[in-house]
Amino acid sequence: MVVATKGDLLDQERKLKKSGIEHYLYKAGVSLSVNTDARTITDTNLNRKYKKLQTVFGWTITDFYNCNVNASKAVFIPDQLKLTLLRKLYKEYQAIEINL
Repeated sequence: MVVATKGDLLDQERKLKKSGIEHYLYKAGVSLSVNTDARTITDTNLNRKYKKLQTVFGWTITDFYNCNVNASKAVFIPDQLKLTLLRKLYKEYQAIEINL
């Protein structure tokens, strides 16, 4: 798994597009997770990060679901709890009517 993070820097959209992260990593099937870097020192949250991915790369709800599934599979928790988390994630995304 690759964890890619960037702080909220000036001109981040241009840097994200130039990085090739979407084409060379995500679209190539590399497991990515979205996180907030260090939210105690940067003024950001997951909503802002998701909005940037949607704006810059055109991510859809299915992209976010896939990313969250990958993150959930990689989390260091007991397998039974991981399975519970994945089921809840699936249920919540189903509630917003996407085809998974």
